[in-house]
Amino acid sequence: MRRTSMISLLFASAALIAQASEPPFVVSAPATLLDLDLGKLKGAPTCLAWSPNEGEFYLQTVDDGAKMRHYILHVDSSPQAADGQPVWAATYWSWKSARTAPGHSELVIEVANRNDMSQITSMNLHDKAAGVGDRNGTPGVATMANANIGAAQVRTLMLKGEAIGEYVNAPLVPGLTFGWSPQSMHSIAYVPHSHRLMLMDVVSDAKLEVAATSEVLLPAWSPDGSQIVFLQKTGRKTFALMRVTVTRP
Repeated sequence: MRRTSMISLLFASAALIAQASEPPFVVSAPATLLDLDLGKLKGAPTCLAWSPNEGEFYLQTVDDGAKMRHYILHVDSSPQAADGQPVWAATYWSWKSARTAPGHSELVIEVANRNDMSQITSMNLHDKAAGVGDRNGTPGVATMANANIGAAQVRTLMLKGEAIGEYVNAPLVPGLTFGWSPQSMHSIAYVPHSHRLMLMDVVSDAKLEVAATSEVLLPAWSPDGSQIVFLQKTGRKTFALMRVTVTRP
């Protein structure tokens, strides 16, 4: 009996290990849908949304003067300028880029703020020659305050201890580095420090990094959760609109 119980226990343990090591998602190889030249479209991409119409998307860009531009993307034609953001795009964006997960109000994205002190230089020669500092010769409060101006301001989006986006001396744009899945998938697509596309099941915390992706922005799930589109930087001002399919094993 003991031997039989031990064998049963071993088989049960092996099954649990196999289940735990099983990837949470099965993701296809990324496919290019459209090449985009932001030099022509003007500005930086700030919003990407799925249309109810198959093969249609909304893209928003913002230039240095804060001018907003709107485009409708079709996989079989050039981007078309639009007068404004369509209603369907605003509806999609409201849950895609929300601070809390759809159906999981307890899951909240936190924002961690810090100054990157590595960019602060030591006291300059002019101040040193002028004797600016305390009695020990170290920089005084005023000097340190002025030096602190040169520090990089870093804001990191955190979810369950995981960094899902980082902004260095840049405005925080919700949804730029992450996208919630529909509620039924209880997942998130995001861009970690590797700049690759990463998927996480927010219930089990299981993760999967999508191979062959780099410099990813604006990951966006389809409304049925079967696909993700995202922008992938291909040049100084060029991007590719990419797509992967997603299934559960």
